Amino acid sequence: MPGDLPVPIEEAQRQAIRGHMELAGPVTTLQVAKQLCIERGDVEITLTRLEGTGQVLRGRFHPVDPDLNVEELPIEWCDRRLLQRIHRLTVGRLRKEIEPLSAQDLMRFLFRWHYVDGDTALRGTPGLSKVLSLLEGYEAPAAAWEQELFPSRMRQYVGEWLEQLSWNGEAAWGRLTLRDNKPVLGPRRGVLAPVDPPEPVRRAATPTRNASPSFVTRPNLEWLLEAARPGERLSDGPAPFPEDLSVTAKAVAEALERRGASFFAELVSATRRLPAEVEDALWELLAHGLVTADAVANLRVLQSPKLRRRQRAMQRGGPGRWSLLRPLEQSEPEELLEKTAKLFLRRYGIVFRDLVMRESIAPPWRDLLHVYRRMEARGEIRGGRFLAGFAGEQYALPDAVEMARQTRRREKDGKVVRLSATDPLNLTGVVTPGPRVPSIMGHYVTYVDGVPKAAKDSEPHDAFPP
Repeated sequence: MPGDLPVPIEEAQRQAIRGHMELAGPVTTLQVAKQLCIERGDVEITLTRLEGTGQVLRGRFHPVDPDLNVEELPIEWCDRRLLQRIHRLTVGRLRKEIEPLSAQDLMRFLFRWHYVDGDTALRGTPGLSKVLSLLEGYEAPAAAWEQELFPSRMRQYVGEWLEQLSWNGEAAWGRLTLRDNKPVLGPRRGVLAPVDPPEPVRRAATPTRNASPSFVTRPNLEWLLEAARPGERLSDGPAPFPEDLSVTAKAVAEALERRGASFFAELVSATRRLPAEVEDALWELLAHGLVTADAVANLRVLQSPKLRRRQRAMQRGGPGRWSLLRPLEQSEPEELLEKTAKLFLRRYGIVFRDLVMRESIAPPWRDLLHVYRRMEARGEIRGGRFLAGFAGEQYALPDAVEMARQTRRREKDGKVVRLSATDPLNLTGVVTPGPRVPSIMGHYVTYVDGVPKAAKDSEPHDAFPP
């Protein structure tokens, strides 16, 4: 302007570059230098100074070909406010692109996501590893795992595959949530005698076919134990054993705490108890969620009376070493929360409050929302209205969004899917209308094109025949 005093060239370049960045969007240093006719080195210095004041950000903002090496691409710069606006518009556009699924189509999607529709069943140990990653952290009756949950997702399931993964250190099992036997007042729960109420009585932890362990990938066992047992912190020292344990069970637990992982014969020697007493104590500890073993055969012996009698004649206590099931390290709360949020995304592909809150290890939904919002801001997941008829925020993996679209376009051909009521996909009364089907071994739900048609009972039978 006429009458203005001259300014230093550095200040003039700074104002020119700053004004250009407020309008240009994501650009490279070379592009700015060509458009403003300023030396590239001076542009680099000015942009770095603007970055230090928070006015511009550097990164790679344009979508790139996944086959290219991202590290070889030039760095881009963008005005911070402009980048925030671009991000808001992008998220809004992506959310509008999504057409909500009906409850019927969501079930059809979940059947494909879990490989239970018959066309996508998995094979071999690699397939079983993928099934474990889908189901880990979910608690189901011990007999249901090898009788219903694994076979429904695999073609010709073989128990030796699970044993192999266990011995190789890829899979582990055990009850994640601790059994809490609270006092029961009077002869019936919640009934108080009018005079001289009796002493609190604790129900015995008798191991049954309905014990609910989880199968997990061993690298995730530590943080899953932390997520399932928020009150058991390493900083407070080892949690005391439950008071209602029998004398022998306490002796076995103390021996495991003192000696570490031990074979059955070593526990018999350390506790100086009869083998039958030690075996019963191990079952009691297993029911409380306090022990696990190297081999799946140890769990199979518990579930099958016939196999248990046969195992006693051969090798009591099972072939693997027994050890305490406790978290050994303490994770940061935010890290633990993010791992839990990603676990639910792997299991269902699409998550919302009513679905996730059924999980035994689920933290409060408001805590998960903070994680999912951050993941959406980073572009890792998608937010939007994926399922019609449910209020609240919903999030999905990008792969799940594409599969959901394909499922919606696929014609309904009358495909029948029969699931155990203990399966995590038993969502009757949650996603689909109708009464809930109790998660009980021997109950089944039949779906036709994603619509539940019947819930049937069957006589229980030996899950692990010899």
